[in-house]
Amino acid sequence: MNQYNHNLQQLQGLMQVQGILSLTELSRRSGIDQREIYRLLYGLIGKIQIETLVKLAQTLNVSLNQLLGEFWSRAEDYPILSQNTDNIEALKRDYQLLEKQQDNLQQEFQQSVLNIIESWLLQWPTVVAIVKENPKFPANNLIPLVKPLENLLTAWGIEAIGKVGEELPYDPQLHQLMEGIIPPEGIVKVRYLGYRQGEKLLYKAKVSIVE
Repeated sequence: MNQYNHNLQQLQGLMQVQGILSLTELSRRSGIDQREIYRLLYGLIGKIQIETLVKLAQTLNVSLNQLLGEFWSRAEDYPILSQNTDNIEALKRDYQLLEKQQDNLQQEFQQSVLNIIESWLLQWPTVVAIVKENPKFPANNLIPLVKPLENLLTAWGIEAIGKVGEELPYDPQLHQLMEGIIPPEGIVKVRYLGYRQGEKLLYKAKVSIVE
């Protein structure tokens, strides 16, 4: 089987899973020029822009790594593809850079959301504690409404520091004293929760001195 037919068979297998019946439909769904698809079929993957490959991978519902594996893993079998080794290596470097950029974007997104919900994040646990002590307080009905936010924090690996009302030894690394000067080994009460994400401290817990 020659290179074109092999690649066509591989591509049609991926297309079939997504219900794509022709190269024209693949071009339309992915928004890429059909000539780029033929480049892929003729083993010229090293000459295709990384953005184009990303669009194609998304349309076929595979990772970029999977797409690359399908169409240049047999490079030694095909002279044309073997001649483009430098292009392939450059493509791999571009992909690694893209992955790093995606990680940075995700961190920036999470930080932007944290900035938006900061007031809730710092004050809501205290509100919940007050409401729990007064079950007849109408706001008790609001507690379940913020469960999605709590799930969001859990998904991001964000953990609370302390519990509202908890009394424990003062830790300057985790606690922010609201007022006064605390003696060595002093005991404090948590007034507002702090938060951390893995090893990163986001907010210290606000505490008061236990007399």
